[in-house]
Amino acid sequence: MLVAMLSFVSSGAYAQTMQDIHRQGKNLIDLLVDDLDQEVVHVEYDLIFSQPKEVYRQLSSGYTYQIVAFSDSRVPDLDLYVYKKQGGSWVEVGKDNKTDTTPIVSISPEITGQYKFVVKVYSYADNNDRALWGIIISHED
Repeated sequence: MLVAMLSFVSSGAYAQTMQDIHRQGKNLIDLLVDDLDQEVVHVEYDLIFSQPKEVYRQLSSGYTYQIVAFSDSRVPDLDLYVYKKQGGSWVEVGKDNKTDTTPIVSISPEITGQYKFVVKVYSYADNNDRALWGIIISHED
């Protein structure tokens, strides 16, 4: 249900400006906060090219986090990978690499720790080589 709701709201069919991606993010935030009783703890927007983007954040035990990435219409397939710092290495603890524009990963840390979120463009539409993307991290309020 969460995936369907967020995917519908984040549809970036015509979003190709930073203003559009902010509007798309606002719609997702409104859904997370108003309809799903989530507290948003991190929001980021940027351009993405051929190299994956990385976001780092400490996640606390006792919460279930929703990590939602989204992109504009130039990306028909966006992927999200979540890693936890263990010792000196990053260990994958979640991913959404389905063919869609709104990957979502849910995670409930057993202990508070540092996490890395990697957003990758699997494919671009037409001859594009860049796009706008965003990431929202939330947990139950």
